[in-house]
Amino acid sequence: MLLALPFALAHSPHDIVRGLAVVGGELLTGEEIRLARSPDDGDTLIHVNSPAGAPTCIAPIVGSPHAFLLVTDEGALFRSLDAGASWSQLVGSGVSVCAPAVRGALVVTRRGLLRVLADTEEPVSGDAVPLLAVAESAWGEVVGVTEEGSYAALVGGVWEVGAPFGYTTVVAGDGVLLRAGQVGIEVNEGEGEWRFVHDLAAVTLGASEAGWQAAGLVDGVLVSTDRGQNWAWVTEGLEVSATGGGAPKEGAPHWFTLLGDGDTLWAGAWEGLYRMRAGETAWTQIELRGQPMIRDLAWIGDELLVADNGAGLLRGTPGKDDWADAAPDLDWPWLRTIVPTEGGEGRWYFSGGVLLYQTDNAGAKVRAVDSGLDGDGDCIAVAPDFPDDPRAWAGGVVEDGTGAVTETVDGGQTWTPIRLSGCSEKPAAMSTGGGGVWVACDASVWFGGHGAFEFAAAAAERVTALVDDEGGVLVGTADGLFRVVLGAGPTAVWEEARVDALAREPDGAVLAATSQGLVRFRDGVSPEALGWPDADVILALSVNDDGRIAAGGYTGAWVSDDGGVTFASATDWDRFDDRDTAFLWSDGWEWETDSGAKAGRAHHTGAPSAYVRWRVYARQLRLLGRGQGQLAVSVDGNAVADVSVSRDDHGPIFGLEVEEGWHDVFVTPVDGEVWLDGGERWRHTAGHADPPAEAPAPDCACGGGAGPAGLVPGLTALVAVLACTRRGAMR
Repeated sequence: MLLALPFALAHSPHDIVRGLAVVGGELLTGEEIRLARSPDDGDTLIHVNSPAGAPTCIAPIVGSPHAFLLVTDEGALFRSLDAGASWSQLVGSGVSVCAPAVRGALVVTRRGLLRVLADTEEPVSGDAVPLLAVAESAWGEVVGVTEEGSYAALVGGVWEVGAPFGYTTVVAGDGVLLRAGQVGIEVNEGEGEWRFVHDLAAVTLGASEAGWQAAGLVDGVLVSTDRGQNWAWVTEGLEVSATGGGAPKEGAPHWFTLLGDGDTLWAGAWEGLYRMRAGETAWTQIELRGQPMIRDLAWIGDELLVADNGAGLLRGTPGKDDWADAAPDLDWPWLRTIVPTEGGEGRWYFSGGVLLYQTDNAGAKVRAVDSGLDGDGDCIAVAPDFPDDPRAWAGGVVEDGTGAVTETVDGGQTWTPIRLSGCSEKPAAMSTGGGGVWVACDASVWFGGHGAFEFAAAAAERVTALVDDEGGVLVGTADGLFRVVLGAGPTAVWEEARVDALAREPDGAVLAATSQGLVRFRDGVSPEALGWPDADVILALSVNDDGRIAAGGYTGAWVSDDGGVTFASATDWDRFDDRDTAFLWSDGWEWETDSGAKAGRAHHTGAPSAYVRWRVYARQLRLLGRGQGQLAVSVDGNAVADVSVSRDDHGPIFGLEVEEGWHDVFVTPVDGEVWLDGGERWRHTAGHADPPAEAPAPDCACGGGAGPAGLVPGLTALVAVLACTRRGAMR
């Protein structure tokens, strides 16, 4: 595996773009939590905060002046007149779907269909039909696709819904309507007839003067520049996972939005934002430069121990460049909780929802614990006086799916599962106190230890966080903060917003990470509003003995030295995975189980015709692997080294300093057999200089084979070379 130690941040493979709108070169995109706006077609990106919740749908409000509409995962509706710099919330009831319209934008709510303009809102229909997609044609027809896969048309304010037919989406643009389903793609040019144009079972469509686009669950993006007569796959420049190599779950789309503006095509995907301008034959990834998501963190003296979602365990000093992989032989890098005991000098426990792990030597050696559970969970707690009090607990489920807590009373040598009767999922939070441990399972709170647990109370919403309180426990839910004691129901402390994480400060005050930012409860009642790191959702909190606050969220790890008023990024690092980002593997490589590799797997080849290509912005390259053989390495088309590999374990086999910038690296096996480490590794930087907004287009197509012979410049020419025509008619 090649590693770059770049001078600047490189791509994080979870820049999930679920919403996208472009008007006259002004772009607004919705990442997993935040928004990004650009006044110049993506050349310059400005990160802005989502007004509430994760962006799920963005649409331009067509008119003069134009505006933008935003729908979040909380069903809230917002309008911006300044391209996302500020937002005003609109009255809406369970908004789910949005789309540009002939005038303004359309939104689907629980109460029907609404048209949003730059200065007002107009009801379109009070007929509430759950829709997956809605569109308004150039001739004024409003249509949609229902959650059952039926095509629907709005006639006289009422939806006329057809029989379920496996339809997935419908869009308007370029003077036509396009709809997709299991049988393929059809076009309606305003004459009431639907004409079949391609047999792709598409789930995402785009229609504009720049081209028609379509994407299924795999294989990248299909493009037509001649209004559906000819189509071609255009995959050059896309990341592997954006062409079908990775998605949130089986059957989920890799592509969330496809559209065009002027002569430019855009695509928003599970793995980023892509642009293709007129005359180009490959996609350019627009670097969103998101930090990795942090699920948990803990102070160890002046250092932080950080659990990154997908990259294992990281340790370093906030503000310095000493960050490194703290558990290099960990075989499951998706950690969700970490508990270092004895100020970080003793045993560390950590879990990622699959196995419970422990290390007794600061991560140098890690072993999975036989917890007795069928599936380990997302929460761990140890006795406050550990190891003098050797008890520890971890959540999970037993074989029949019942929630359970596994307990050790001998410092982790043996574990005993204890069922939580009536709990049907993994516990979500734990907190020690009162001589035992409090446990949250769904909306219930339990208390116990020493082999048994008793039901304490039930909240109205799922419990997401716990922190011990004198004689009881403070409970965080979607409704706010509550106090629970044995034998009594929850008592409300604060009901202003959702609570995601809790932590206690050295002076006894409680910090709550809420959907309105960080809030302090110094006397247990009166709230004090504090800062909000990057307006992020705070997933984890940890407070040092000196009062410094560390917060982890979707945009990385943040630290406050002033009691939570202001926050600074703790690190200057990012992560990558060779299966998800810049690596393109030719035929001849095979994934194999390899216990010595970072993620337990490695790429193996003995084929002299195989190669791996990597494009990266870097100043240093490293190759990690094992085997007995010879490799040839070239950088930017120039042969730089013949590498002799002779080692039985994974480690550095080649390194090279390069001039800072974008580089194309090719590694070709010459003789013998080699394994390249296929897991995830850390890279850190010494500064914040930004790389160019776009990588240069490669001279050839790579990754599974060469590009088409005789390829001439221009997207239209590319379509002509790779054209596949699907003709026919369908009503």
